Amino acid sequence: KLTEVTKNNKWTFVVPEDDVKIKMTFKEVKNIVPEGSGIIPGGSFSVTPKNAIEDELIYININPDEGYEVDYIKILDKDDDDKDITDDVDLKKVTDTKYSFNMPDTNVNIKVVMRKKNYNIETIIEGLGSITIATVSSPASSAVMGQKVTVIGFPDTDQALSSLIVYEEGKETAKIDLTKEDDNIYSFTMIAKNVVVKAKFLTKHMIYKKAQTDATYDIDKEKTYAGDVVTVSNL
Repeated sequence: KLTEVTKNNKWTFVVPEDDVKIKMTFKEVKNIVPEGSGIIPGGSFSVTPKNAIEDELIYININPDEGYEVDYIKILDKDDDDKDITDDVDLKKVTDTKYSFNMPDTNVNIKVVMRKKNYNIETIIEGLGSITIATVSSPASSAVMGQKVTVIGFPDTDQALSSLIVYEEGKETAKIDLTKEDDNIYSFTMIAKNVVVKAKFLTKHMIYKKAQTDATYDIDKEKTYAGDVVTVSNL
């Protein structure tokens, strides 16, 4: 039985009582070249080891920038005009940021392409009404980091959109800034997290003015909902 001592081609064995013959087989070491030296749009990657013999297991370690994920990986034959040999080397996904393949008997180039990651947009509705989430691909249930997301509220009859908040999934205190575009229309910039859009609709109530003989006054709303601010002006 051989026991490898180091990675520098050294082994040991216990000599048996009989004569022994030692047979060694050598294979050519091939190089693994990361495209762009591992620096790519949307992140970086490294390869371990950087050179290997045929059938040795190679690992590709991905370091994505925030908001990015792996789109695809290609293994190219450097000795054959960068022919695509990905299907021949048993490329496997180990984790979201780690892949492996079996080294072929050729020098190879590694090509990794990243893409912007889609994050989910969950909606919660309280009361009588609905909302639409819109991006460039309207309607939408997801968006990529940095994308503008528009939220449109549709109150039912005699209802009003009383509140609208957007927050990181699982963290209602981590609110995202909203910009009011128009009545019942708001927008926000998508973060690199799943988010929740929570809308609350309340019933509108009439406000009646009681006639006064010694003074006149005005109110800025005739119908509104509980919790809204009404301004009364002395004329």
